[in-house]
Amino acid sequence: MVAEERAAHDTAMRMEAKAREELEDMCLRIEKHFKAEQAARQKAEELLQASITAELDATAALEELQKKRSAEQRLVEEERAAIKRERGALEMMRQEFETELQERMREEMAYRSMLMSEEMEKWRQQAALTANAVTEAKNEVM
Repeated sequence: MVAEERAAHDTAMRMEAKAREELEDMCLRIEKHFKAEQAARQKAEELLQASITAELDATAALEELQKKRSAEQRLVEEERAAIKRERGALEMMRQEFETELQERMREEMAYRSMLMSEEMEKWRQQAALTANAVTEAKNEVM
């Protein structure tokens, strides 16, 4: 009976040892799985943080580019406005020059017309004097 009890006890001890061994193996596998999961979670968190940092950097760079673009657009608009003002001023100067030129041409034409009229009057008077002299000479001869 003792032998049977001892055999039962040995069997129970072997089963318990086997169960303990299986439990320890299972605990080791769980622990290994847990550590792998923790490492994967940590890696995912690092990647997430890197992604967030990259997104913030990209957003900041985009905002900077938008500010530069807006500043450049303002400069272009200011330059266009300046060019438009200069064109207007040049057009006004051209019109003033043209008006002044026309006025000078009118004055020059009037002055030259007056000179020509005076010259023609002198010729007419000379012709009249010549005609009178011819008539007088003709009258004297006759």
